[in-house]
Amino acid sequence: MLEHITDVKTIINASYMETRETALVTRAFIGNRIPKTKTERDVIHRQAITQQDYPLLYFSEDMRLGGMMIKTDFNALQEGDISKDEGVSGGGLDDEESVSFDEVEADSSAGKQAVQENAPRFVKTDMSDYAAFMKEVYNIINQPKYADVLEFHPVGNPVLMDISFKAMIEEAGMMFGGMLLLISLVLWLLFRSLSAVVWPLVIITVSLVWVIGLCGWLAIPLSSIVEVTTFLILAVGVADTVHILSGYLYFRFQEQVHEEALHSVFKKSGLACFLTSVTTAVGLTALAFVPIVPISNFGVTAALGVMTAFALTIFMLPLMLDIWRPVSKKRAQHPQDTTTRSHVLQIIIQKLEFLNYRYPRQIIPLFLVITIIMIIGVFKVQVDTNLVESIRDSAPIRKAYSLVDEKMGGTGSMTILVDTGLSDGVKDPRVMSAVEALQESL
Repeated sequence: MLEHITDVKTIINASYMETRETALVTRAFIGNRIPKTKTERDVIHRQAITQQDYPLLYFSEDMRLGGMMIKTDFNALQEGDISKDEGVSGGGLDDEESVSFDEVEADSSAGKQAVQENAPRFVKTDMSDYAAFMKEVYNIINQPKYADVLEFHPVGNPVLMDISFKAMIEEAGMMFGGMLLLISLVLWLLFRSLSAVVWPLVIITVSLVWVIGLCGWLAIPLSSIVEVTTFLILAVGVADTVHILSGYLYFRFQEQVHEEALHSVFKKSGLACFLTSVTTAVGLTALAFVPIVPISNFGVTAALGVMTAFALTIFMLPLMLDIWRPVSKKRAQHPQDTTTRSHVLQIIIQKLEFLNYRYPRQIIPLFLVITIIMIIGVFKVQVDTNLVESIRDSAPIRKAYSLVDEKMGGTGSMTILVDTGLSDGVKDPRVMSAVEALQESL
């Protein structure tokens, strides 16, 4: 994985430019000339702090932190590349490049036109590649000969992708398993029937398989935001099945036989489940028109998941109830009295309904006050797309980012593409002057 590294920049090999008579010479700032005396170090120190691009990039103001920038070919490899090493410039630390002031550059417009006609297509780097790359990097910096004398604080896109990949593989699995366990517990408390626990779990599991399969056929890559779809399917899938199961048990306790109870519950709740699923799916489908690709993919997959869960509930759940019903034949033939059969939640809801009718003048103002408070809270919401902020404060990566943001030049970057509309237009002195003024302003 380390072969993906194309360049490593530190204060050792940072580009340093100086003039020699009529030539402009570029060389490594230190190279192999490692200072051995205090005088030599002082000279290098003075030269370093006078360079505009060195401070906060290669070293902090207090000189306690040093920056090392690793450049890779991730997301920069063209389709059909045979060797990753092609086009990667090497050279020793003391390599010098000299450009005479009298040289005249050749016209390269023909070459640029050829490049434009054959626009390259790049291979997207998978998250697992970032994880494998960071594993190799950590294997190096965690060696005792380095870790015993230096503290390393890795930041950057590969580090974030590594964290995200581990979260997707490890933490998402634990969260999903925990949610299934919690849902199973709630279903058992609601229905006190093993079949009423198993069948909803089967419905949502099959729904997830269908949605992930559709992602494969539609070439939608799995990402952390698409993973949210799985949790949405859990919620919606369980909601549909609970509506049908609760209605089915209600009619069974009204001394209806199995087929009659199924007919009654679908007549009563089928349309409601359909309308809630359709309106939810339509709302999610609207996200497909958002230009941000991960959000667009989430809208498509979530809408498919909601409708898949509904379809399985309508078509498969009745067949499942034919095989294994949540009420025994003995209990169906000899239903208990209404008071005993009423679930504790049903009793609570009935009491709340009575309170609503009896004390409307107290309840309405209370909820109006709460609504006003929440409206004020809406204006306090802050929009932030910084992935690092979603990581807990105690995590090493969070501390690393805070340190680099505070002591160095920051972990964020902005790239501005300037298009003059002309070949070599960026070399126009007026354009270069304008770019310099913009850079100084920023």
